Parts: sequence; C-alpha cells; structure tokens
Amino acid sequence: MPERNPVLITGAAGEIGGVSRTMVDMLLEQGHPVRAFVRQDDERAHSLRQAGAEVFVGDLLTIADVTAALKGVRRLYFSMSLSPYYTDAVSLMAAAARAQGDVEVFVNISEYEQSFMTFDKMTAPEEERRAWLGGLIANWSPQQRAHWVAEQVLDWSGLPTVNIRGAMFVENPLMTWLALEPLSKGELRLPFGDHRLAPIAGYDVAELCVKILTDPVPHISKSYDLNGPELKDMHGFAEDYAAVLGRPVTYVPEDVETWNETYVDTALAAFPHTRTT
Repeated sequence: MPERNPVLITGAAGEIGGVSRTMVDMLLEQGHPVRAFVRQDDERAHSLRQAGAEVFVGDLLTIADVTAALKGVRRLYFSMSLSPYYTDAVSLMAAAARAQGDVEVFVNISEYEQSFMTFDKMTAPEEERRAWLGGLIANWSPQQRAHWVAEQVLDWSGLPTVNIRGAMFVENPLMTWLALEPLSKGELRLPFGDHRLAPIAGYDVAELCVKILTDPVPHISKSYDLNGPELKDMHGFAEDYAAVLGRPVTYVPEDVETWNETYVDTALAAFPHTRTT
C-alpha cells in the first residue's frame, strides 16, 4: 500500500545524474505523495508540480525551513548539490528529524569512497595515505571529507539511517561536458592515472532508493556500496568514447595540479571544495 504521508526528497531540482527527480517520478507513479524540497521556485519547480509533487521552496541551511519541510514526513531522502556547507545541511536535517521524533527512515546519498575512508586510513602517515590514494595526492577532497563527516553525524544522531554509497555517476561532468573539449581533439584528459572505475547510472541508484523508502525496515542501519557493471581504467573508457565517436581517442593522464588549474579554477570555479590535495 502506498505511503500516505509525503516522502520528502531534497535536491530534486538540480542533482547531478537526476537521481532525486527520477525518484520523484518513480514514487508518484507508485501512488506515493511526494514533497520536493527546492531552493528556487523556477521552471524546474513548475515541472515538479506538473508531475504531481508538492513543492516546498526553502534553504537547506535554514533550520526553520528544514523543520517546516519535514512536517508530516516520516520518510526522507537527503541530497544536496556540491557545496562547502554540505555537512551543515546534513546536520540541520538530522537535528530537525530528531526533534520531530517520528522519522522512519533517513536515506542519505553518500559516496563510494566512504567504504574505504576508515578512520585508520584517514589518520595514517602521509606516505601511507599517498600509497593508498595512488601516489598523486595525500588527502581526500573536502567534498569527500564532508560526506564522511555527514555519515558520522547521522550515526551519532540515532536516526534510522541508510547510506547509499554510489560510485561516480555515468552522468558526472568529469565524464561528460568537462571531457568534451579534449575529446574534440581525440584525447581523454583526466587525473586518474591507472585507477579503475565502474560508474553507475543515476537511474539505478534512484531505483534502489525508492525501494528503501517504500519498504525501509529491512534496510535500517545499513550502507550500500553501489558500482556499475564493469570496472575499467581510463584507457578502457577512451576505447568506449572512440567506439561511440567513430574516431580514435587516447587517454592522456593529467597531473592533479594541471587538472585543478584547468577545471576547478575555471569550469568549476564555484565549487573549489572539489579540489584534491
């Protein structure tokens, strides 16, 4: 039977991969009422209303807005676009959910890296951290650290939490629009060295989250590490691009500093916390 209290979905208007919006559509199709938390009342909010969702316009960094959005909600999915205040937003949502006292499940979108970011690895000597991270960097990015802290906060909160640790989305800008200019020259330029990845489709992540929201009990206090179906290095991805484009594509490993200067300081200038160190 569909849940009659609204399911709260944050990030529905602007998440990479479209996971939140896909979840809204899936839940509505199954007959569940949905409350979509958005930052701006724009054409994306209008589209959500047209789909049948209740739209709440507010700020995830304002506790009054978060508390109002949770009123009458028992199940929620938390996501937020790239932000240096990500941990603040998770903490505010957790505080509001604890204060309300009747939340049945808090589905938290996290990152696949969290399955490796143990306390021991994060506090190891710099040489060990570099070896673990491929020798190019000594620390995880501020955004990855924010997700780690968020998971700790939710654990301490005592809320019925489920962490969804998704690998890089197929739709990630690193593999799509940020790669377009080099691809036009027959090159795939990324700072991944020989690291292998298995990106996952946003739709698959959304499908699992909806299953948890509609039947949360078996999943409480669990973390799910989600990968795509095939693990390959960047040379393998270059072959995939070449097959689609119908012309040769070569992987050119970038050093981290050059990558940051080219992309973080220009195309992603608004999100400096994504920089690796």
